[in-house]
Amino acid sequence: MATQGKTSLDSMISKLSKEGMPVFAGTSKLILSISSYDNTSMNELTWAILKDSSLTSRVLRLANSQFFNRDFRKVSTVSRAVLQLGFNTVKSVCVFSMIVEQMLKGKRRDRVSSEMVRSLHAAVQARNLAIAKGESGSEEVFIAALLHRIGHVAFWIFGGNAADELEEAMRMSPGVPLENLEREVLGFSLKNLSSGLTKEWDLGGLTQMSLSGSEGDKRVKDVQIGHAIALGAEEGWDSVRIKNATTAVSQFLNLSREDADRLMRESAEETLRAAKDYGLGQYTRLIPMPTDEKREAQAIAPEPVVYHQLDTLLQLDVLNELGALAKEKQVNLNLFLSALIEGIYRGVGMDRVIFAIMSPDKKSVSGRYGLGWEQSRMEKFQFPAKSVIPNIITAVLSEKEALWANGNATRVGLLVTEEVKNSMSGRCFFIAPIMIKGNVLGIICADRTVSRRELDEKSFCCFKYFTYSANALLTSVF
Repeated sequence: MATQGKTSLDSMISKLSKEGMPVFAGTSKLILSISSYDNTSMNELTWAILKDSSLTSRVLRLANSQFFNRDFRKVSTVSRAVLQLGFNTVKSVCVFSMIVEQMLKGKRRDRVSSEMVRSLHAAVQARNLAIAKGESGSEEVFIAALLHRIGHVAFWIFGGNAADELEEAMRMSPGVPLENLEREVLGFSLKNLSSGLTKEWDLGGLTQMSLSGSEGDKRVKDVQIGHAIALGAEEGWDSVRIKNATTAVSQFLNLSREDADRLMRESAEETLRAAKDYGLGQYTRLIPMPTDEKREAQAIAPEPVVYHQLDTLLQLDVLNELGALAKEKQVNLNLFLSALIEGIYRGVGMDRVIFAIMSPDKKSVSGRYGLGWEQSRMEKFQFPAKSVIPNIITAVLSEKEALWANGNATRVGLLVTEEVKNSMSGRCFFIAPIMIKGNVLGIICADRTVSRRELDEKSFCCFKYFTYSANALLTSVF
């Protein structure tokens, strides 16, 4: 079969990483670059998610879904979702969710959607096998199975001419095993590509082991059987392949064939619910079901990009979450501040929120975390704690009270110097100290500069209540 020239595996990995990933508007690149488990990295992951409103809503929807939240404890903030679901789970969920979003725009939507639905079905089957066997880390099994064919998905989205060639070869040679065609046309298999991408993108050890066939972790078998079930189901629930999968499940779990078959069928039904949580609701028709029931695909309208509005119910949820964080044996201050900032950002309906921390020598404050802030601008947010010429920063630090800079020529308005105005991109914003027993830890500023919506008294009262509550909680535990 003539081709335009085989592509090396390393070249394809490089192409997908350097040319394909930027299509995700930089968010996935940032998420993929966060690879450790310390507090700083967890905060970076939280901020990266919150900068993308549609990704924020998807992560929170998944964190509160029956699939991931079986104790039904409501999760109101992304920071809590990261803590509850786990660093690697959230990171992988984000990558998969962004690929779902990209898939909806691609020209090979049918082929990619089939791959993604197959992966989701396999992931649900694998997770339920792990639960039935009483193994720990069933969520890690789910993610490993979900990303097991990440190379196939990424290739069909971003493969370009190589994907065109392989698609043509598949059309011309319907009886030839796919992996043989892949090697003949591309010079490597898409399974090899999946393995290479999981290493390049740091998508988790179990994912990598499942692709290599390693027996170093017994949960690899869950992933392998999960995919065998998903592939078998596509040939029909009475096919030879699904009967072989039923035998494998029966032996693996020491169940009767009837019970193994029941577990597999229930998992297929559960995949329908999971598909909707992942934004694949319009593709549920592709999930092979064990009954003849007809399911109409429900098109999901894209989520509109809107600015956050004041939400008193969300405020209460976040305040409850802050209270729960303060009651933990070892209070995670970074997580507490993350939840506080997110609560003001989403609950009070602000466009931008920045936390500037006091330096150890108490001589200055500098931007540490920001939502809606460009990294470069946040890093330039630096002010001395004391100044010969008073400004609103020094006033808040000395008076230890929340202030509303509303642009008027009042005492507070006159404290918004040109330097402060330039840093805040305007003269209208809320500002308050964050304290522990009266000692200032830093300051929080919030505004609506981007949407140009006016600040109002109700929003200021909510902002003050958030910061006062946070100070009271911090004082009670430190």
